[in-house]
Amino acid sequence: MKILKFSDEQFDNLQKFVEKECDYVSEIASEYIDSEIGNELIEDNKPLFDLQQKLNDAVEDSTND
Repeated sequence: MKILKFSDEQFDNLQKFVEKECDYVSEIASEYIDSEIGNELIEDNKPLFDLQQKLNDAVEDSTND
């Protein structure tokens, strides 16, 4: 396991960037919903979506402390 430390501003900027990129990928993939291209876009960008989930979990965990 790796631990990264960010300032609040750095974390917020990273979270916004990842969210924007995930939204973009989802939007493009939705245009190809009936084709393999849409599925490949989502699958190819799975690490980005996983990162988005980890960032959201970190926010949730910090609000529960």
